[in-house]
Amino acid sequence: MPEQVAPLPGPEKGADKPELTVDGNGYAALSVQGDFNAIWDRLDQALRAAGVKVEDRDQGLSQYYLSLADADGKKATYQLRVMRGQSAYNLTLQKDDDTLASQDMTRTLFESIVARWPGDKP
Repeated sequence: MPEQVAPLPGPEKGADKPELTVDGNGYAALSVQGDFNAIWDRLDQALRAAGVKVEDRDQGLSQYYLSLADADGKKATYQLRVMRGQSAYNLTLQKDDDTLASQDMTRTLFESIVARWPGDKP
């Protein structure tokens, strides 16, 4: 069971809509404020709504394993990591533990997540 930590600023027991920005290296970056469990669940919903194949997910490691087509059209497994930052949770897409996914692939995935992020239900 994951360690319980205080939620980052954001809606009580919920998750703000993710914010797509660019990091200092020019890579797309996605950050979202709120409760980790709500973010985790909404991320799963957004990925499925985008038609992204989730091969596995490990909430304890804060990682999704996604099947995505690379630039050559070959399917490969990528890691989508949800990391706690100072004021928000930050998402990164990686080819493996040491390599970021391409900028184009990352931006495309993150734009799909933002467009399909579920809102709070009344």
